[in-house]
Amino acid sequence: MNYKVIRRGTPGVPGGGDQKFYASPVYNGETTIKEIGNRLSAQSAITKADAIAVVTGIIDLIAADLKDGKIVRLGDLGSFKISLSSNGEDTVEQVTSKSIKSSKVLFRPAKEFQDSLTGLTFTKVRDISANPEEPVIS
Repeated sequence: MNYKVIRRGTPGVPGGGDQKFYASPVYNGETTIKEIGNRLSAQSAITKADAIAVVTGIIDLIAADLKDGKIVRLGDLGSFKISLSSNGEDTVEQVTSKSIKSSKVLFRPAKEFQDSLTGLTFTKVRDISANPEEPVIS
């Protein structure tokens, strides 16, 4: 996995405050459902269309179960669940659906899936010292 060095300031501090340097992943493209379906069909006896339909169907089912408030566990892959961000209120009664600011999906990889990534090697591909004027991320 390639990484680059980024400069990051202190969040919420005007001008970034103290700046430090951090490793940041460099992504190498992305994979689509269609590509996953094509690769899955090449590894099995199902057609490309069937593989894509299965992957798409799984996504639809996961979304429906998350909307129903379920935690979705997918064996050796991991689990998905909804997380909420809300305003803090002074009393129990003041907490209503209007207190909820946002929701997001959390993915927690299973141990087997996480272990499959052991042995990952890292290569620095860009050094910020080559461009010291790169903007600060705060």
